[in-house]
Amino acid sequence: MNRLILFFLLLGNVAFGQTNIVDKLKVRQDFEKLMSNLETNYVYYNTKDVDLNCIESYYSQKIDSIKNSTEVLLFFEYILDEFYDSHLHLNTSNKFSYRLYSPIFVSTIGDKTEISSTWKDQIESGLNINITNAEILTFNGINFNELIEKFPTHCQNKNNNEVRTWISNKILSGRRNEPRIVTLKTKTGKIETLDIDKIKIRKDTNLLSYKIIDNIGVIRLNNSLGETKTKEEFKQALNNLEETNGIILDLRNTVDGGNTNIAYPIAGHFTNKKMIFQKYINKQENFDDYIKTTKPKYNKPLIVLVGRWTGSVGEGLASGFDGTGIGKIVGTEMLKLAGATKSYKFSNFNYGYQYSYIEVLHITGYPREKFVPKYKVVCNDDIEDEFIKEGIRMINHQK
Repeated sequence: MNRLILFFLLLGNVAFGQTNIVDKLKVRQDFEKLMSNLETNYVYYNTKDVDLNCIESYYSQKIDSIKNSTEVLLFFEYILDEFYDSHLHLNTSNKFSYRLYSPIFVSTIGDKTEISSTWKDQIESGLNINITNAEILTFNGINFNELIEKFPTHCQNKNNNEVRTWISNKILSGRRNEPRIVTLKTKTGKIETLDIDKIKIRKDTNLLSYKIIDNIGVIRLNNSLGETKTKEEFKQALNNLEETNGIILDLRNTVDGGNTNIAYPIAGHFTNKKMIFQKYINKQENFDDYIKTTKPKYNKPLIVLVGRWTGSVGEGLASGFDGTGIGKIVGTEMLKLAGATKSYKFSNFNYGYQYSYIEVLHITGYPREKFVPKYKVVCNDDIEDEFIKEGIRMINHQK
């Protein structure tokens, strides 16, 4: 029990069973290297509303209390969580780690947290109540504001709405070993209970899917911007849609990001010349990134759909299409994954972390993670897909 109490003080209200001995010197070495690497290479290191001296001091003092490898992993996980950046995380997890996202997204202002989006286009079953704009009251029976305050970070400003929103969504993502039961107050005033783990997310087996609606081609990427074969399948889809009046490119399931080597050839199908697509800034230089023509060339209207589960490279495609004027972006705010990442391995442990080393910008110089669609969709819980409906309306209006 003493070990449990010590760990409560160290990392939060979680109990652990592992007993393997930890070399504290090795933990300290990698802690110091982590902080040095972030200070030198993490492009957003000095822009976050976090007390950097507090991180150095607080976590340095906690090393001697660490008792096992589970606690080591969470020690590093919570350090990265201090920066409230979903692109900054370990490349491993254990059963006590927080997941990276959930199928609902909330926004927090002051002491009130409301559901602003659900992953409706990817939810297969388990969401049978109207929860849009519902207020989160409790999570696993505990007052939600209390959980925000008790979230296991110690050096960030939890009065900052951006920080509170990030923490709120992390809480709803949940630890991997715990249930996720939420009490809600709906916009009609009714109290409802939602079990997030009963929401079934569709697992797409194809890299992409496409169909024709009202002679408009709809191509949906199934979280496949990291798969080389996606380029060829996209080309084949365009060949089959060449007689359509326009294309709707659905990026609402690109939650895991991807690679510009996949994304840029996709964008190239919609231009007949080399064009600046994104701008980059790191601590040494600024430079531009380009797309060039990919065959077959599609020269009719393009509408790009985005939502809260459009992430990283998906966000780059959307902001790039907007900046070049190639397509019109329709939807909501996106996942807000900032920058381009690289991986770093700890010296003394068989895992590491990723961090953003380059800031990615819209071609106007505006940060990619702050880009929002000009053509906004208001989400509701009707069966109809409001995003597709708006995309079709816009293409037909351009004809």
